Amino acid sequence: MDDMWDTEIWDAVRRSFPDDGNGSRVLLTTRISVVAEYANSCSSYHMRFLSEENSWNLLCRKVFGEGACPLELEEIGKEISRKCGGLPLSVVAIGGLLSKASRTQEYWRSVGNNLNAVATEVDVWCVEIFVYLRFRLLRVLDVVVIHFHEFPAEVIELVNLRYLAFTCAWQVPPSILKLQNLETLVYHKWKSQQCPLLPRDIWVMPKLRHLWVTPSCFLDHAQLLPNNSFLLENLQTLSEVRNFKCSSNIIKRIPNLRKLKISYDVSLFESWSSYQLENLITLHKLETLTLRTENSCHIPDVVHPEKLAFPLQLRKLTLSGLRLMSRNLNIIGALPNLEVLKLRRNACQGPEWRPIEGEFCQLKFLLLEGLDIVQWIADDTHFPCLQNLIIRSCCRLKEIPSCFGNIYTLELIELVDCRSTALISAKQIQRELQCLENYQLEVRLNPGLTDRG
Repeated sequence: MDDMWDTEIWDAVRRSFPDDGNGSRVLLTTRISVVAEYANSCSSYHMRFLSEENSWNLLCRKVFGEGACPLELEEIGKEISRKCGGLPLSVVAIGGLLSKASRTQEYWRSVGNNLNAVATEVDVWCVEIFVYLRFRLLRVLDVVVIHFHEFPAEVIELVNLRYLAFTCAWQVPPSILKLQNLETLVYHKWKSQQCPLLPRDIWVMPKLRHLWVTPSCFLDHAQLLPNNSFLLENLQTLSEVRNFKCSSNIIKRIPNLRKLKISYDVSLFESWSSYQLENLITLHKLETLTLRTENSCHIPDVVHPEKLAFPLQLRKLTLSGLRLMSRNLNIIGALPNLEVLKLRRNACQGPEWRPIEGEFCQLKFLLLEGLDIVQWIADDTHFPCLQNLIIRSCCRLKEIPSCFGNIYTLELIELVDCRSTALISAKQIQRELQCLENYQLEVRLNPGLTDRG
């Protein structure tokens, strides 16, 4: 009997093997000395660690079979086998990983760099531990630190999983559907230029609450027809999906979404109208939204979204590279519950920003980064609750509106890579508040700034 884990399990099993005096014996292996001492009727045999030479030979057999290791991989391979610490299971597990992967120096070196003598025994056991009956009841599995070449097929047998986090070089297989109890899926794509595609089987995992993917991925919904009954009513987090089409047919399937992050690759663009961003307004429970573009700097004639609408309960909004017009900022300013706004990398375009009365009434955090704004015109009715103002790389902005000196909630102004007149206006606001005996405002200026005045 191989790999006995527990004394209670041994007690349950040994009843099936009575000693009838016929000379039969049970050979038991275990990694736990307490189990060995408990089960043994005579002296136990302690397995020795493999020598460096035997470890290397075992690794070669596992990876190359009867073949020989290429000379360019030999030095790296021997270092990997040494880091396995003489543990046969570790050598076999790593060998299984290498046997399925590309046989390049770069890949083998990355495997070697992610192993160490202390962590190897614990981490690598995870590769084979899936197949043991004891772990069929596993509910949480986090193996992000192990870089799998392919999705481990054994994981699909862990049907009781609630939380799964892993790093893989290939796609998530359709068989993920078997994990019907899964609530959180964290997928890190490893070393690939190709954007991964999540299978459409994701749409029929009704208990799924959180889906995190880095970097962004495509989510297959091409064959979701209006008459399909699929509904992810428990899904709260969807991050990060690429070129996601917010059609009414899709949005209605995720009615309770609270956090959404979408990236749009402009090099694969159709048109903004095809992504139907106006339907975001029907996500009535959405609180955090991130919309960003990729590769837009290489295609200068990309137009801005023509139709844009946000749910009223939105609290955090991050926009990057969308090139919105000023009227879109008025739509954002009218959101009654918005507390955090981050505008990055040409999120909006145009030399002037002029909010209207009553906008941004609950905003507490404002980040402006990489915008071409020149004039920022505001008065006392704007940003009444603002606490943090961060401005970075807005090289054309002349100054911060003087009315910020009347915002008593303001705690921090930070300017990085801005022109000198903007820096002077920040210090002036600080002095005005100090004259009113308000000393809570902190002003941070990058000491290495170049005068852009």
